[in-house]
Amino acid sequence: MSSSPPLKSKAKSNGPGRPKDLGKRAAILGAARTMFMEQGYAGVSMDGIAAQAGVSKLTVYSHFGDKESLFSEAIRAQCQHMMPDDLFDHAPEGALRDQLIEIADAFFAMVSTDSAIATHRMMMA
Repeated sequence: MSSSPPLKSKAKSNGPGRPKDLGKRAAILGAARTMFMEQGYAGVSMDGIAAQAGVSKLTVYSHFGDKESLFSEAIRAQCQHMMPDDLFDHAPEGALRDQLIEIADAFFAMVSTDSAIATHRMMMA
């Protein structure tokens, strides 16, 4: 019987050196999401993200390479955060038209939130 290895707090290494710390990566992404939403791309620095995340600037660059890559990952993380897990996961009951209306209503409610609008504005800026 084969079992999965236990989850570790370290990510696999992307090359030589120590493996990346998933906790630090999450802290960096969280800080970046918040700061990009509040200040926009131009208003955010890698120094500021590092300070907000409680890590060194070198750690930020080690995890994400550059500001553009971090911005892309922050957008991806924000979109995943906003997307409800059960948006398309429901029992197919009733008429197809009613099911599609239910999905559309849920999607519209999701994209109409202040957070979704701020994310859209951030991407367009």
